[in-house]
Amino acid sequence: MKQIYNDYDKVAFEIHNWQKDLFFRALKEKNNIVMGYFSLADVIGHLSFGKKTKMRVIYMELDEIAQKAMKYADKMLIISDHGMQPIGRFGDHAKYGFWSFSEETEWINPRITEFKGLIKNWR
Repeated sequence: MKQIYNDYDKVAFEIHNWQKDLFFRALKEKNNIVMGYFSLADVIGHLSFGKKTKMRVIYMELDEIAQKAMKYADKMLIISDHGMQPIGRFGDHAKYGFWSFSEETEWINPRITEFKGLIKNWR
C-alpha cells in the first residue's frame, strides 16, 4: 500500500510541476492577467489527510510559488475553492475556503462565486 501512495504522490508532483511551469511562463510573458490553478494541496490532501508534516511541505511549496509570483505581478489574488474538514479517513470538503489579496479591500467573507464581480468592480 505504501508504494501505491508513493506512486500517487510522484504523479501528483509531476502534474504540479507542469502546472507551475506553465504559470511562470505566462507570468514572464507580461500578460495583463494570469490565472494559475494548482491542484497539489487537494490531490495530495485527500490521501494524506491528517499527515501534518507532509501537508506542511505541500503548503510551503504553494507559499514559495506565491512569493516568487509576486516578483512578476503588480497584484495577486489567491483563492481556494474549498477548505478541508476532518470527516472519515480522507477528510472532506468544507464550505469555507481561503483567499488573500495583495491589496487592501473591504471584502468580507466572499463566496468563490462572488470574486468575478468583486474583481470587476474593484477600484
